[in-house]
Amino acid sequence: MGRRPKVYEPVAEAIAVHIPERRHEMPAEVLAEAVVTVRLQEQSGDPTSPSGGE
Repeated sequence: MGRRPKVYEPVAEAIAVHIPERRHEMPAEVLAEAVVTVRLQEQSGDPTSPSGGE
C-alpha cells in the first residue's frame, strides 16, 4: 500500500540556509550570443548551422 510517511522531529541546533542571489544577466547574455551566432551562420550559409546551410 505504499511507503510509510517520513516523520521529522525538531532539533536543538539552528539550521541556516542560504540561497544565492539570482543573476539574470548571465543566462540572458548566453541566449543573446546563441541567437546572434545562429543568425550569422544562417546568413553565411555555414553548413554546420542548425538549418544545414539552406
